[in-house]
Amino acid sequence: MKSPTPKEKESITPEQKIIEFDNRMNEIDREISSLRTERESLMRRRSSLFESLDIPCELKYEFVESKYGIWSSRDCRFYIEVNGHRQIFVECGVYCDERPDSVWVRKIPEKYKNDFIMLWKKAHKEEVKYSNEQMKKHSKAIVSNNDQFKDFYKQCYRTLAKNVHPDEGGNVEAMQCLNQLKVMWGI
Repeated sequence: MKSPTPKEKESITPEQKIIEFDNRMNEIDREISSLRTERESLMRRRSSLFESLDIPCELKYEFVESKYGIWSSRDCRFYIEVNGHRQIFVECGVYCDERPDSVWVRKIPEKYKNDFIMLWKKAHKEEVKYSNEQMKKHSKAIVSNNDQFKDFYKQCYRTLAKNVHPDEGGNVEAMQCLNQLKVMWGI
């Protein structure tokens, strides 16, 4: 096949070239999406094998008191043990995100990245459960004075809902917790 002559090259308008670029970028986005879906499926299967076969994971995690002192807030520390000493890679909150941010993933050695993602998800579920229990515990103490503070609770609910509602970039689980509080408060 012969190469196009300069006149043939000129016959493609800039608008056509932009459309061509857009189409290719859309193809790439679809491929990326497909690969992400496949990776998630493989990660779920990998996690299931780890859990069902009770395979020990070299990377471990534990919850520690948050550096920021927010009530019922804990950080999650991811580490390995080397010669009886802990080598800590990351210490951060896992409540808000089901998946670790790329900032945290970059801090983990390549050898442990898949374990880190798997453990993050496990720690996230554990932390959400813990936070819900803490919220219920604290809410029960508040409920006794409920009638005096209904307007205050309504205002708190509305303010928090604006921040945690999924349509506003919030988190479904956080909104569910807030709705549980709303029911407990009777508002």
